[in-house]
Amino acid sequence: MTPAAPQHLYDYYKEAEVAPTFAGLTGEGDLDRYAAQRERLFTEILHLPPRLFADADVAEFGPDTGENALVFARWGAYLTLVEPNPRAWPAIRAYFRRFGLTHRVVAEAEADVAGFATDHAFDVVNAEGFIYTVKPDALWMDRFAGLLRPGGHLVISYYERTAGLPELLWRAAFAEVRRRTGRDDDAVARSLFANKWDTVPHSRSFESWTMDVLRNPFVRREYFLDAADLCRQLADRGLRLYASWPRYDDELRIYWQKQQVTAAAALDRQIAHIARSRLGHAFGRKLYLTGSERDVAETAGALDLLVAGLDGLIDGATDSALSAVRDGLDGITRTISAGAVLSDDGAAEATTDVVQAIARLIDAIAAGDMDTVTAACNGLELVGFWGLPAHIAVFHRSVEHPPG
Repeated sequence: MTPAAPQHLYDYYKEAEVAPTFAGLTGEGDLDRYAAQRERLFTEILHLPPRLFADADVAEFGPDTGENALVFARWGAYLTLVEPNPRAWPAIRAYFRRFGLTHRVVAEAEADVAGFATDHAFDVVNAEGFIYTVKPDALWMDRFAGLLRPGGHLVISYYERTAGLPELLWRAAFAEVRRRTGRDDDAVARSLFANKWDTVPHSRSFESWTMDVLRNPFVRREYFLDAADLCRQLADRGLRLYASWPRYDDELRIYWQKQQVTAAAALDRQIAHIARSRLGHAFGRKLYLTGSERDVAETAGALDLLVAGLDGLIDGATDSALSAVRDGLDGITRTISAGAVLSDDGAAEATTDVVQAIARLIDAIAAGDMDTVTAACNGLELVGFWGLPAHIAVFHRSVEHPPG
């Protein structure tokens, strides 16, 4: 009998022997390197330099083993840590003792987003990695909007629906080989993806990636967030886009710097830019659609078919799922062949190579040829294909929209 799927992501990790993000920081040098990486992200991409955290009240939801919280503490933040997994707390507390930062933690709560209660307001609310799994979306959106002070910032990272394409592809291949061969999870994962894993620098184990992606019941299309919908829903709660990666705002647009841009106009511009960026989001390259709105909509339809089909293959290689994937791949090939894509040198050709490699993998799944599935996953095109499934975004509560 198949065990019931966990209701929350933290339920999935409670019984795990591998912490999903544990970086094993043992000394100041390790923390220095980790903090430098976070500083680049927050300064160069999110435009939130460390000095903005000095004496700021920061609520971090889901700190896991606490590495990011350590960095916020180093930057001078006063932290409220909200972590529902009891297995994470010993690691968090050990880290803060080791690095002499316990005085920066002003409150701890063993609670999830729904269960956390406070009358306090915060300068920054941070929720990285897990927030897409909290349903309904309105639950966390309302809660975080209410926790922010006017002028405060919400920082989230999440699986984006279109950009989640590569993770669904890996899951589909993993699930089919496991079903067909009956081999154990670790053996299947290593046969398909160990070569891929070894091509990039990483601070966590292959086993944690396997658990975080290949076996994670929440890495499914139904949980992923759509970037345009995210911007719309948070705008309705008085939270305007501040920064993101990849960019949701058209930074090539030229206008008079004193021009007053309404929130509604800014949102429309972001949604249009996201629509033209979706192909790039799916394949992790500059692939900006330059055709008509109708052309953009047709490409969006092809991407939706592809993502939905790959998600379906995780449950089984049905004719409908295989057909959706093939139709989606054909639509993307037509878009690139038409030349209505602004890209870096070689990006369009490299994307075509990836599309063809995915098609070969799908044909092998349909034929029940697991040797060819394994060979495709270990081929150069897919070994080098990571995409950009996890997006990060910052939203700003304007003074005109106080919480509540």
